[in-house]
Amino acid sequence: MFERHPETLRLLDEALFAELAAECRRAFGVPLFAVDREGALRPGGGDWPGEDNAEARQVRAFVVEECWRWGEPSAALCNQHLLAWGVPLTVNNEIVGGLVCVAEETRVLGREGLDVRAAGTHLRLLAEACNLTNAAALAAQRTVYAAEQQRAYVLHGAHGRHAADIRSLYTREEPGLFAATRNGDRNEARRILNRVLVAVFHHGGGNPDLLKGFLLELVASMFRSAIEAGSAPEQLFADSCLSLAELSAVRTPEEIAAWVRATLDRLIDAVPRVGTTAGRERVLDALNHMEQHCHQPLTLAEAARAAGLSPSRFCAVLKQETGTTFSRILNRMRVDRAVCLIRRGEASLGEIALRCGFADQSYFTRIFRRERGCTPLAFRRKNQA
Repeated sequence: MFERHPETLRLLDEALFAELAAECRRAFGVPLFAVDREGALRPGGGDWPGEDNAEARQVRAFVVEECWRWGEPSAALCNQHLLAWGVPLTVNNEIVGGLVCVAEETRVLGREGLDVRAAGTHLRLLAEACNLTNAAALAAQRTVYAAEQQRAYVLHGAHGRHAADIRSLYTREEPGLFAATRNGDRNEARRILNRVLVAVFHHGGGNPDLLKGFLLELVASMFRSAIEAGSAPEQLFADSCLSLAELSAVRTPEEIAAWVRATLDRLIDAVPRVGTTAGRERVLDALNHMEQHCHQPLTLAEAARAAGLSPSRFCAVLKQETGTTFSRILNRMRVDRAVCLIRRGEASLGEIALRCGFADQSYFTRIFRRERGCTPLAFRRKNQA
């Protein structure tokens, strides 16, 4: 970021960054980091408290983009038990990086109860005061978000405003969580559940009854998902009775979070593993979906949903069954489609590229040559001869 956007160096020099970092520590006792748009740490900005791996970079980039999307910092969990939130650095209305704060998960879900909402707002105001981010654009996004929340409040008025906030946030995560539960993908399920817990506790206002109510709703849906995956209903009924008995005894947010995670582990243990035949059938479902939609901007997550698997599990099963990757298969399908259109001779190569899902004609040419051993133009000339 800092090499590609020299103006950012002027906006965020070492002295200013040090001043902002000191203020974040003073106000909330959290460290501050500067990152590029991909979430890589700015050199000399301090040591990340956990392992600075690909997941950490993805989380940092995600919280910056979420703030730009909603107008207010959003929190996300790493699997290192770290909670991050951030604001975008912008130049000419373009995100060129971000400022990210981080805290231990236990500071938020434990008895200390770090107010992440207040800490995020504080960071946003600091960035706006120093003209590091587009305050007008963020304010416009908050206005849009407030209107959406008002509609959610009307739809779910019986549960109150906090209920609408929670549901709108964790509903986005439910399909992935259920897919991971059905397929025994424990790591993926825990990552998604952590994000759900952050949303629930962050917007629950510290009300234990409200938190329990929504988590019971979530767990009930997870039980139904496990039964659909082939778990024995009798065993799950016994597990659910045990879980309800345990929930009645918990009080603090930390205990509630531990209860949800233990319940998730029970569910995953009860789900039969996906065998070779079942895995092959699910891959075929995904391949059929890819074949029908390969000319569209198809994503890995969409193909995984068609297979009823989490993205990570889908990649593993796809590799096992086909020996190759999602992107390679998708590109082959698109090239096969392009071959048919070229042979018909009804459209230009540029139009064919677009109709086959390639937004860039040069990329289309490169992939076509890799799969067919010649360029689309050479293939057309050969078939017209």
